[in-house]
Amino acid sequence: MKNTKKFLLGVFAMSALMLGACSGNNKPAPSSSVEPTPAASSSQATSSEPEASTSVEPESSSVDPESSSSETEPSSSQEVVTEQTVTINEAPAAGLKVVVWGWEGAPSWTNHEAVATVSGTSLTFDFGDVDIVGALVVELNNGYTTLKDDQGEWNNDAVSRKSNDFVPGTDTTVDWKVITTEEVDFSIDDSASAFSSRTIFVQSWDASGSNTGYVANGKVEILKNATGFLVAVLNEGETEPNATWNNLQKTKDYTDVPETSITLYLSGSTLMAGIDGDDPTTAEVTYHLVGKIGGVEKWAFANGVALIANTASEGEYMLEEAITLSAGDELKVTDSNGGWYPATGGNWAITAAGDYQVYFRPAGHTADGWNGYFTVVSAA
Repeated sequence: MKNTKKFLLGVFAMSALMLGACSGNNKPAPSSSVEPTPAASSSQATSSEPEASTSVEPESSSVDPESSSSETEPSSSQEVVTEQTVTINEAPAAGLKVVVWGWEGAPSWTNHEAVATVSGTSLTFDFGDVDIVGALVVELNNGYTTLKDDQGEWNNDAVSRKSNDFVPGTDTTVDWKVITTEEVDFSIDDSASAFSSRTIFVQSWDASGSNTGYVANGKVEILKNATGFLVAVLNEGETEPNATWNNLQKTKDYTDVPETSITLYLSGSTLMAGIDGDDPTTAEVTYHLVGKIGGVEKWAFANGVALIANTASEGEYMLEEAITLSAGDELKVTDSNGGWYPATGGNWAITAAGDYQVYFRPAGHTADGWNGYFTVVSAA
């Protein structure tokens, strides 16, 4: 059974998305109790160039260098030392190669590998001038000289042991990570049978990190003390999640943890997990308005504003009371199963501050002034 690294230093890896240290192959934590911000309808990002440094010619000196008692200034062209050292709680096994797997921050989250020089429990490594925001130590299995596979990605088959995540330049000690998992049954409902031939994994997490278990022979591994999980289905032909997790479909994050089984369901375009025999498609679906609301980022379902049934129009939902929005706000609708409306893009941009009402139809609506699912109108 394979275990791979879930990225998220940041929201999932280093903060308490559960979100402690992550274990696996890619950053950022793919999974988080906080939904990633959907793509905005327009880009407002700006960049400013750093000011160019200026050089000042040194004044000439009439003092004879040989008669001067002052010491020579160090050359500004001296090489900057980027080598770093950490101490691990137990020395790596003799004869096994040790590497440090690091990742850059947003937006790239690019992974890098540095070979470690081992002296007892002291490990020295060098990522050069790359800005590494998080890393972990990996002891490779016998015969492996690199953690990377043929595509340059994390190769779980090469891993003998791995450590907790740490921040190079800040953390000076690191521990080997002990992961305790258990198997539960995994099945696919008829509604999701189209995914039966694809690679499927379950990402589970606890307070200290996460574990990725791949489905095989009707079984999957999850952390014994998991506090949450999600199910992910790789796109056709894919076998590993990439760094940004855009080569897969996944369920929402679940805080209820299975004791015996997980069943994969598909409702429309939304993947859902049934826990211990429950059918999630029979549960009442609720809807929330999310986004940047009143200047505050509230993209997670739990932080959104509830929509209630509009008794004057069957199949339609609305806010119980109008809300005050700011210019620059962006809105979207999500449901309790992790579905998004629209599924991608389609954020509603607010150009003028004021009080607004929102009307939403989960079955879709093609009327003028709607974005396919909801419309935003002034309540003035």
